[in-house]
Amino acid sequence: ALLFAGARHVAAARVDHLKPVTDFADALIDQLDGRDFIVTDGIIDPQVRLAARRAGLDLKIMNLQETSSRQQARYHASFFKDEETRSLALIGLPAALRDWVTRDASAADRIALMVTPDVLRLPGLEVRPAAYFYKIAPADQAFDGEALLDDLLVDPVRQQLSRVPAIEPGEAGWFQRQFITRWFSRMA
Repeated sequence: ALLFAGARHVAAARVDHLKPVTDFADALIDQLDGRDFIVTDGIIDPQVRLAARRAGLDLKIMNLQETSSRQQARYHASFFKDEETRSLALIGLPAALRDWVTRDASAADRIALMVTPDVLRLPGLEVRPAAYFYKIAPADQAFDGEALLDDLLVDPVRQQLSRVPAIEPGEAGWFQRQFITRWFSRMA
């Protein structure tokens, strides 16, 4: 009976169907191209944090959904060197990000966005899709949307995701898998 119970629980605890979530996080880290800040909504933060650690990347994750606590605000403020930007981070992360990008010309190249592009609308800059995140670019810089779509259509993580059996609501990883599916649709 004990052996049967163990086998039953092993089958119930399998997470093979979550491999696309891990693969997505690994591919996201591979595509950051020097970016060391990522702004998220928190849904796949644990997977992104683990992928960054596996890659040896000191990635600063800023979760827009966790901005109401004083402790989280201080954590976000610790990322910034400028005192005014730090103060803004204590009030609200979007304002601090806008201030940082406005004050520091290199900041735009350090940020990946996994949230709606409206968070960082600034004169002279555009938030543009990349395969796994949005990036900030000068508005006058050329953008090849067709090339991005072509890359997405052959992306191995995206293709693998389409072959994974459906996960029922409430099962482990359902919310993260839905996020990734929705994310790829948004980027295409």
